[in-house]
Amino acid sequence: YAVQRFILLRRMCLDTAVEHDLQRIEGTLRTISTLREHVPCAAILVLHGRRRFLGCAHPSTLGSIHDVGQDFLEAGRYDSAETLLSQAVIGRRLALSTNHPETLESIHQLARLHLAKSQLKQACALIEEEVVSRRRMLGAGHPDTARAMSLMADFDYK
Repeated sequence: YAVQRFILLRRMCLDTAVEHDLQRIEGTLRTISTLREHVPCAAILVLHGRRRFLGCAHPSTLGSIHDVGQDFLEAGRYDSAETLLSQAVIGRRLALSTNHPETLESIHQLARLHLAKSQLKQACALIEEEVVSRRRMLGAGHPDTARAMSLMADFDYK
C-alpha cells in the first residue's frame, strides 16, 4: 500500500509540495518497514523521486543520496556506499560549500567507509579535512568536532 501511495503522490506532485510529500512518504515507509533490509528500499524510492522532481543538485536530493549511502555502509555494502557517499560529498561541496555541516557529515561517513575498507590514505585525508573544518567552524569543544577527532583516534589505532 505504501509503495502504491508513493507512486500516486509522485505523479500528483509538481512543485514545492513535492518536498513535503516525499518527506512524509519517507517517514511512512520507514515506519511500516518492520525489517531493517526494507529501509534502504524505502530510502531508494525517495531518492529516485527527489532526483526526478527536484534534480540531482538539490540539497534534499543530496541528503537522500547521503542517507542511502549511509544505509549501505551500515549494511556492509561498501561499493554501493562508496559511490553514493562520494556523490554526496561532491554534490554538497558544490551546492552548499566545503565547510557546511551537511558536507562535513558526508565527508565523515566517507572517511568511515574508507576506514572499514582499510583504505587508510584516503581515510586520513578526509578525517584531517573534517577535523580542521569543524574546529574552524564550530570550535574544539563542539560535540561534532569531538566525534571527528574520535574517528581520527580510530585511524591512529589502525
